Amino acid sequence: VLNFFLDFIWHTLPETIVVGKWHEDQYWLWIVLVQAVLITCVGLTVVFMGEPGDLPYTIGRVHAQAYIPMNHVSPMVFASLFSILAGGSLGPEAPLVAICGAIGGFVSRRVFRQHHTNVVRKHTLMGMAGALA
Repeated sequence: VLNFFLDFIWHTLPETIVVGKWHEDQYWLWIVLVQAVLITCVGLTVVFMGEPGDLPYTIGRVHAQAYIPMNHVSPMVFASLFSILAGGSLGPEAPLVAICGAIGGFVSRRVFRQHHTNVVRKHTLMGMAGALA
C-alpha cells in the first residue's frame, strides 16, 4: 500500500498534472503542494482520531501495562502513512514496532485470554520484534 501511494503521489500524479502543463521552473512547487496537503492530513489525523503516541509512550505502556492500547493503532497508521508520503525522512520502523506490539498484546489478551502481566508483555515484545524481523 505504501509503495503504491508513494509511486502515485510522486510519479503518476506529477506526470498527469504537472508535466507539460506547468512551466519547468515551477515543478518544485509540486513538492511544496504535496507536503502542505499531507502535513495538514497528519494534523487532522491527530485532531480527529487522537494522539498516535510516540516511542516514549509506547515503551511506557509496555512497562506499565504490558501492552499498547489498540486505540492508538489507527491514528498511528494514518499519521505515519501521511508523514512518510509527505517525504518524512524517518522510515516506517518505529510506527510498525508500535502497531505490531499493540496487535501482539491484543492477541495475547483477547484470543489467548492471558491475564498474567509477564505473558502479555512477552507477546507484546514478540509482536514488536516481529516488526523488525
